[in-house]
Amino acid sequence: MAARRVVVGFDGYLDAFIAPRGPGGERESLGRVAGLFAEAGERGSLAREVGSWTVGAGGNGVNVAAGLCALGDRVDLFATLGDPGEPERVHPAFARVVEACASATSLGVCARTLCFEGTDGKLMLNDSAPLAALDEGLTERALLGERPGSFATRCAEADAIVLCNWAKLVHGSEVWGVLVERVFSGLGHEPWLLVDPADLTQRTAADVAGFAALLGASQRAGCRVVLCCNLAEARGVAGAVGVACVGGDVAELSALSAALRERLGIERVVVHCREGASDHEHGVVGEPVADPVRTTGAGDWFAGAYLHALLGAAANPVERAMGEARRFVLGERGGGP
Repeated sequence: MAARRVVVGFDGYLDAFIAPRGPGGERESLGRVAGLFAEAGERGSLAREVGSWTVGAGGNGVNVAAGLCALGDRVDLFATLGDPGEPERVHPAFARVVEACASATSLGVCARTLCFEGTDGKLMLNDSAPLAALDEGLTERALLGERPGSFATRCAEADAIVLCNWAKLVHGSEVWGVLVERVFSGLGHEPWLLVDPADLTQRTAADVAGFAALLGASQRAGCRVVLCCNLAEARGVAGAVGVACVGGDVAELSALSAALRERLGIERVVVHCREGASDHEHGVVGEPVADPVRTTGAGDWFAGAYLHALLGAAANPVERAMGEARRFVLGERGGGP
């Protein structure tokens, strides 16, 4: 089977990971890390060994692109990949994912994240200011037009399109609206459009309602829209559009997916969390991972694998996506892009 063509945008982050460890080398919880912050506040200063510190490529778009490439899809990536010290140059951290992609276009300087990964979760401290450069002006210059290699041209050739991290894109709704009007509405071949909004907690309910409206507008423009998000994000969307929120077991995830799909008027909604994942057709119970190698990016690899399975007409895309996310967490997918 020929490789499927997927266009992915628009965020790239330089991620620094800290995995706190105790005196015996054991992984520690975020609760313990929080205690250290509190102790530092009381003392005025505190120094502790972090256990492990790594820096690498990240961002929802970059992670999804890496996952799709690993699964054999042909990816055209448009993202913030520039080196802060030398903006015209792609930061070396992105070299591997750039090499794996069919093409990669930098939209400006990369954003940055400091991520604490504990045994009970993760805390990501973002500097997303560079993403503000992606506005309607940059969209006009860098994404539109019929020149070879432009975002619009790549979309016209694509089996699927992925839009990531709307929540951190200051001008995300304006840019997306332009894409609906000037790119998606003219495609004609009904590509999949997978949207992963990322953490919505710093967005207002009105913002999220506007995001939801763009999902429906993209479906009406001719794309087959998939909303892929974790349970917290799904609850944020549900609250903004008046859908009742639920717990986290697979049956409840399926009900939430179906209700959101109907309310938003789109092709699919898939929701994932630690307990499992579900769309309106299939549900899979999650398997606990006792000693994860890395959790940051697992949801992005889930999204990429779900889309890959849709493109291949898999019988159960949720099962395939959960399997790939688990392999990522266990370190069997190289630990990231």
